[in-house]
This record gives sequence, structure tokens and C-alpha cells, in this order.
Amino acid sequence: MMLFITIFLLSFALCCLGGVFYYEQKSLITDVYSHVAFPGVVLAYVLFNSLDLYLVLFVTTTFVLLIDLIKNKLLRITKFTTDSIFAFFIAFGFSLGTLLINILQNHGVSTKAGFSDFLFGNISALSSNDSVLIISISSFILCLLYLYRRVIKNYLFDQILFSQLGFNVYFTQRILSVCTVVLCVLSLKVAGVVLTTGLFLIPFATANLFYNKIKHLFVFALLLISLVTFASIFISLNFSGLSTGPILIVLYFVVYLLSELFKFLRFKNIYG
Repeated sequence: MMLFITIFLLSFALCCLGGVFYYEQKSLITDVYSHVAFPGVVLAYVLFNSLDLYLVLFVTTTFVLLIDLIKNKLLRITKFTTDSIFAFFIAFGFSLGTLLINILQNHGVSTKAGFSDFLFGNISALSSNDSVLIISISSFILCLLYLYRRVIKNYLFDQILFSQLGFNVYFTQRILSVCTVVLCVLSLKVAGVVLTTGLFLIPFATANLFYNKIKHLFVFALLLISLVTFASIFISLNFSGLSTGPILIVLYFVVYLLSELFKFLRFKNIYG
């Protein structure tokens, strides 16, 4: 039950923030954060000789936010598109993490450090303390998003008008970035570096196929996440050797494809 609640709350919080960046047309930002978090995990181990999730969260979040400041500065002065800069940082993050592990491996460290739990995800490695941390932070972020839902809606609608109404655009962006980075770091233990983006985007994208109203969209996403989370845990518990993280993403993607097909066939039947 604890595992279900952990994955469910984390997935729903990721989905809600994924929707914000989807409307901002910055869907790749989650991929940037998760890949840049990878060397942050290695750095946490170098500094504290431990991969305790509390320490990893503090060090990696700080590291990613510093890189995020560099990214934002680069976006203001470069001639390249946002997607190009995102791709640069994705490649940089994964390469730096791999390089640091290679250096540690030469000293006989990486084989016993457990970096693969963060690289590929390993839900079975979650301790009760890890689950409590993930549940607490996910719940806090969900409450924060709910309380300030109208502010976020105005921010997404028109940032110029949002500023004219007296709100601070930069502060809002920083809060959203911090929440996203924290969830990215926590999700590494569940889905790993590569698969984290799927948790952010696929449930929201699937719900968005059927509903435009935010309230209905997130109710649908809530039900979808509940069903897929339950099915993923059931499959991983009954078939040894199958990780819950990859099962989650595969099931989400299958549901998304079926939803696209259903919508296409329905449109074809109605309009010929």
C-alpha cells in the first residue's frame, strides 16, 4: 500500500507540473532536469560517501538549480532555439554523469555505490524513509499547485498581463522550476534518468486528448494514474525481474496510443 501511495502521489504531482510546462511549450525541460540531475547524484556520493535520498535530494537539487541559472542566462544571449539549448544540456548532463562514474570506477567505487538505482530506477530499493520523503514532498507540491492554481492559470494565459496585475513572473518561474527539479530528483529512484520525462508528459497528454477543461482533464489523469500505478505494481510483483518504472511508462504509452486511435476512429465515423 505504501508503494502504491508513493508512486501515485509522485506521478500525479509530476503530471500536474508536466501540464504547466506543456502549456508553456517547454516539455523538454523535464528531460533537461533529469539528465543534469544525474551528475548531481554522483557529486552527492563524492561529497558524503552516501546515496541516502535526503542527501541526494539536497545536493542534486542545488546542483541542478545552478545549472538552470546558466541555462536561462544562455537562452537570453544565444541565437539558438530553446529546443537546441535544451538538447545541449541534456547531452552535457548525461555525459558529465557518465564521466564522473568512469573516474570513480577507476578507483573501484562505482560498483558498490548503487548509481544504477538512479540511472535506471529501482523501486524495490526504496526504503520506508524514502517513501515518506517522496509522499511528503509530493503532497506539499500538490497542495501548493492547488492553492495557487488561479495564479498559475493567469501566468500561463499571458505573462505580460500577469506582470501588469502585480505578480512577479521571474519569482513564479523560479518556484515552478524548484518544484519540478525536486520532483525530478525524487523520480530518479522510481523511473531513472531517461524515463522520468514519461511520467511528466504522457498521462497529461493522454488526458488532454479527451478534455480541454482543466478540472475534467486532471480528474481523468487522476483515474489514469491510479489504474496504471496499480497495474504496474501488480505486474512487477507477480513477474520476477520486471521493474515497475519501465512497466509504468510502457503502460502509459500503450494507453496513449489506444487513446489516439480511439479519437481518430471516432472522428472518422462522425465526419466520414
